[in-house]
Amino acid sequence: RFKSTLVLQQPALQGFQWMLWLDSDSFFPGSVKRDFFAEMSAAGAVFGFTHTGPEPAVFVHELFDVALLFEAAEGVQLQKHVPLEKR
Repeated sequence: RFKSTLVLQQPALQGFQWMLWLDSDSFFPGSVKRDFFAEMSAAGAVFGFTHTGPEPAVFVHELFDVALLFEAAEGVQLQKHVPLEKR
């Protein structure tokens, strides 16, 4: 919940259209040849999430259901649940 709502309400982020979040243990293993913000803008996206690597099932249990509930509560659609690379 923190990353999807509370952090976006922080005064320091007001006025920004996009935010790229990397956890403290995350990194790019090489140079980045994509412009994530341009891809999001071109797709008309309001939220993007990419993740590579395994996560224990306990961490992602019912994650999709929670995303659907968030959509319903906020009255938004998260781009038809289609990853950017498949658009």
